[in-house]
Amino acid sequence: MTEPGRAHLASQQPGPEPVDVPFDNVFEVLRSASPYDTYAELRTRDVWRLNDGTILVAGYAQVVEALTDPRLSTAAHDGRDPDAALDTSLRHETNRLLLFMDPPDHAPLRRLIGSHLHPDPVIVERTSADAGAAMVADPRDCVTQWVYPVISRAVRDLLGLDEEHSEHLIDWARACSDLLDPVCVLDGPSPPRAAGVQLMNYVRRSLPVAPHDGVAWALSDARSRGELDDLDVLTNLVSLISAALDTTHGLLSNAVALLAGSPTVATDLRRRRSLVPRFLDEVVRLESSVQMTVRAAPTALAMSCYSLAAGQRVMVLLGAANRDERVFAAGGHLDLGRPASPPHVGFGTGAHRCLGAAVARTYGEAALNPLLDIWPGLAVDLGGAQRRPHGIFRSFDALPLVPLTT
Repeated sequence: MTEPGRAHLASQQPGPEPVDVPFDNVFEVLRSASPYDTYAELRTRDVWRLNDGTILVAGYAQVVEALTDPRLSTAAHDGRDPDAALDTSLRHETNRLLLFMDPPDHAPLRRLIGSHLHPDPVIVERTSADAGAAMVADPRDCVTQWVYPVISRAVRDLLGLDEEHSEHLIDWARACSDLLDPVCVLDGPSPPRAAGVQLMNYVRRSLPVAPHDGVAWALSDARSRGELDDLDVLTNLVSLISAALDTTHGLLSNAVALLAGSPTVATDLRRRRSLVPRFLDEVVRLESSVQMTVRAAPTALAMSCYSLAAGQRVMVLLGAANRDERVFAAGGHLDLGRPASPPHVGFGTGAHRCLGAAVARTYGEAALNPLLDIWPGLAVDLGGAQRRPHGIFRSFDALPLVPLTT
């Protein structure tokens, strides 16, 4: 079976040499409230070059190629220390962190985590109940009073983490993920190393009481068999917590904003709940929670329309590829009838496709349905909405709610 995007590449000839991007800082584009006009400009060429020599690809075909080419590596990332949030005494080599492992080395750890990362009917039901209860409590902000409490409990229970101190999970995870954005590191307060240490200590305390069907227990059990060491377990769990919270935060907050801007879609979903999974898939495509990722060439490589020197990196714009109108008709618009193929890359594709995609869809649906139940009785103040300024994760920091009389 042809991988998504390969058919588009097959008809392409090697293009011209990459040219410099028409802006100074790609992270400022990614952090903007609406990067999509710039994305459209970037899709007019197959390949661009950033100031530091990194290659940038924004078209669907080139993005899929970079994500699926086994010659490209995630291990040689962008040179920053992924353990920067940790105290020096806790620094750890990243060759056992799933995020930076390549196949076939990453296969055993992916299988281990994936076998315990699946929708749990009890957690799904609880997520729906939590979402409904949060709305009954008459919240004034959809992010802080609905999204955060719902996803923090769901992620905690999914991974098998301790309830005590879990109310801090959102703050700890946000602080750690801010370290992935160089603008946050350079312009914000001092790097939040304390948050990384606190999150790791919380994970360490959770392991002895982790339920036997959770990811935390599975990793701890692998440690007892000598397959992982202490820091393998801790750093992978910290990475999973941060990724799960950031992406589900994006999924739900972006979903609410899209519903608020599309009243007819909200009406359709209320009447036909079978459309909710399709809507959530369009949310992931239109407003990808993860806007970009990075690959690197361990050796000199020839790609379909550009060449890479040994060690050269490729910035892969997922959010741009998902609106490529050569692949997705009217790609900037929400369409509940959009064909499932070709698939979007909001969850990635290839060997590193998101392990939690099925979980995100299921829990997202469980959280959204109670909101739809009361949707005619509230409105979102999009004028007061605040985007989270981040170069990788796309979500909202605030979505004020305005109760309506029905």
